[in-house]
Amino acid sequence: MKKHKKHIWLPLAILIYAIVMGFVMIERSGVTREFWIMTCVEVVFIVVLYFILRGQDRRRDRDEIR
Repeated sequence: MKKHKKHIWLPLAILIYAIVMGFVMIERSGVTREFWIMTCVEVVFIVVLYFILRGQDRRRDRDEIR
C-alpha cells in the first residue's frame, strides 16, 4: 500500500481552506485589495510549507531504506 505523502495533502488542504475563506471574506467585505494581499501571503506560506515537508519526507524515506 502506497503511503500518503504529507507534503502533498497538507498544503493542498490549507490551499482549499484559504480559497474558501478568501471568497467568504470578499463576499462580506468587498475589499479586493485585502483579498489579494492575503491570497499572496497564503500562497507563499503554502509553498514554503510544501518544501519543508517534502524535505522531511525525503529524509524519512532515506532513513527507512538504510
